[in-house]
Amino acid sequence: MKLSWFLAVSLAGVAAAVDIGDKAPSLDGVAGWLNGPAVNPSTPDGKTTYVIEMWATWCGPCRATAPHLAEMAKEFRDKGVVIVGVTQEDEAKVKPFVDSLKVTYLIAMDPKKTTADTWMKDVEGIPHAFIVDTNGVIVWAGHPMDGMREALADVLQGTYDPEKRKKQEELQEKLARALQTQDFDKALTIADEILAGDPRRMELHQLRVGLLSEKGDMDGVRAHHRKMLEVFKDSSKELNDLAWSLAAPSPLPIELRNLEIAMAAAGQAAALTERKDPAILDTLAMVLHTIGLTDRAIATQTEAIALVQDTEVRKDMQAHLAYFESARRARKNLEAASQPVAPAPPAVPAPARPTVPAPAPAPKPPPAAPKPATTPAPAAPAVPVAPPVAPNPGAP
Repeated sequence: MKLSWFLAVSLAGVAAAVDIGDKAPSLDGVAGWLNGPAVNPSTPDGKTTYVIEMWATWCGPCRATAPHLAEMAKEFRDKGVVIVGVTQEDEAKVKPFVDSLKVTYLIAMDPKKTTADTWMKDVEGIPHAFIVDTNGVIVWAGHPMDGMREALADVLQGTYDPEKRKKQEELQEKLARALQTQDFDKALTIADEILAGDPRRMELHQLRVGLLSEKGDMDGVRAHHRKMLEVFKDSSKELNDLAWSLAAPSPLPIELRNLEIAMAAAGQAAALTERKDPAILDTLAMVLHTIGLTDRAIATQTEAIALVQDTEVRKDMQAHLAYFESARRARKNLEAASQPVAPAPPAVPAPARPTVPAPAPAPKPPPAAPKPATTPAPAAPAVPVAPPVAPNPGAP
């Protein structure tokens, strides 16, 4: 089995634009702001903690993180947290997106790409986020869905350990080198070491599954999926990711999928969010369809679409709904075609037509009596004899 998918996931966050402990670069070069006045984490005020996220409207994962950031902005607003989304697009592209998704946190537009060589140097993918403390120092960096909320809560409480995070990043770099040289045993050891200190790293759990599969340890794969279900039992986002990867069309090889775990994860995620998260309901619908409950999948997908505000996301979900509906039609067509053909009703005999009895055959004349062998008499003159008359066929 190829590990390309797992490598892409695990290596995505290895490169760092700026290191933990560095001063935050400036945002003075951005061209415009939405939802509020300009801010600059490089000039700290001793009171404000910043979350800086690099994103774009065309980036699917970025669109998925926007509601998460909006929730964080609301949750931590009274604790001096300011969230800024920085995009290299202009206002014409950004404002319709912000309006449709009802984004409430600050948006900075940087079409001149002044942040490319500062915040984002050597970073290959977005979304990518940073936490900047009240002293203007970067204390956390990574994918905004990779434990950022928990890290921010620890920063605000004064319990966050940036050195621990930095050590984790060093281990991540060692892991990347082991993967690049295909030393999979070493990679598995390093992944376990990272997870021991940070057990909620979804991408490392996924990588571990790939490494176990590469070694042919399918029992280990199944056991680790069960462990993931336990580790993330209270996290709807990770449960949703787990369910989607195990059931939906994806690069994950078929032998690594597990529909029982997928159903358990999707159901738990829906319960945790009280069926109010359309992305989670979308996953639940896909799992239901995959295990054969297409009618329930259609009902769940319809429920999800009713909750969506983003036009592009709604289009994607409507495409899923159309897919489920086509499956239901195909099933019904197949069921109709396989029904036994009912036997034809017995034919009703036509009324008998009256017939005239056929005439009886004429009786054969009796054979002539043999002449006695006597002495012939003298010849007499011949007397003519009339031929026998045949009886009338209609006579009695």
